[in-house]
Amino acid sequence: MRGYSKDRFEFYCYMSVRDLGDPIQEIMKSAVDHFNFVDNHNSWEISEAIRRDQIDILFDLNGFTEGSMIDCLAFKPAPVIASWLGYPFTCGLSAIDHVVLDRFVVPEDGKYLTEEPIIMPEAWVCFGKFAEVEIEPGLPMDRHGRLTFGTL
Repeated sequence: MRGYSKDRFEFYCYMSVRDLGDPIQEIMKSAVDHFNFVDNHNSWEISEAIRRDQIDILFDLNGFTEGSMIDCLAFKPAPVIASWLGYPFTCGLSAIDHVVLDRFVVPEDGKYLTEEPIIMPEAWVCFGKFAEVEIEPGLPMDRHGRLTFGTL
């Protein structure tokens, strides 16, 4: 959301997880025109807030992750709804018009998608530059005294 034309677009964010001091939320707050915590509202109230703000295109960035507001999308609070980032597959909800994917994650058979796919030319997800973090020697088990699982 950084670097968009503020003369041409207006960004609203509706955040369902209040984590004051979280660096990502701080980045989001500073990057958009309107930032709203909706953690104390039900799905209908969130949907109505989106409708009142006259959102033209609504991107759901959560999918089924923590703080998901996918149920409020069933009320179709914006004329166009797209799913991106939080879940790279179909949400199975007909109110969602599009899902952002790439050639690596799009199913070969379109019947497995409820949404119309928007295929990105490279990768479906992008991140900024990560800070350099030195890898500690040895095993996490030895350092912390517990078994550590990871996924990539």
